[in-house]
Amino acid sequence: AELDRSKSELSDRVTRLLAEADTITQQLEEAELKASTAAKAQATMESQLLEAQAHSEEETRQKLSLSSKLRQLESEKDALQEQLEEEEEAKKNLEKQIAALNQQVTDAKKKADEEVEKVNELEELRKKMQKDIETLQRQVEELQAANDKLDK
Repeated sequence: AELDRSKSELSDRVTRLLAEADTITQQLEEAELKASTAAKAQATMESQLLEAQAHSEEETRQKLSLSSKLRQLESEKDALQEQLEEEEEAKKNLEKQIAALNQQVTDAKKKADEEVEKVNELEELRKKMQKDIETLQRQVEELQAANDKLDK
């Protein structure tokens, strides 16, 4: 009886230990599965992190490139603005010169018109004097002819 009871206790104990072993084995498998899943998730996250870092570096390179281009374009804009201001100043100077030359042309035309008027007046005076001279010459000739007649 004692032997049967010891045998029965041992049998129960073996059954319990086997059940515990099954539970531990099952827990181990679950833990290994979780560890495997966690390792895959970690690998995925590391890959995503590397991708994000590469993307961030590319964005930084593009920002630097755009910033450089922006500075270059601003410099070109400033140079063009300065050139435009210089050309506008040169245009103003040319417009002043044109206005002065136009005034000189106007003055020269006015003076030329006055000179033409004087020439016309002098020409009229010359013609009148020529007529007067001719008239006087005729009178002289007539007087000489009359004088010659009187002398005879």
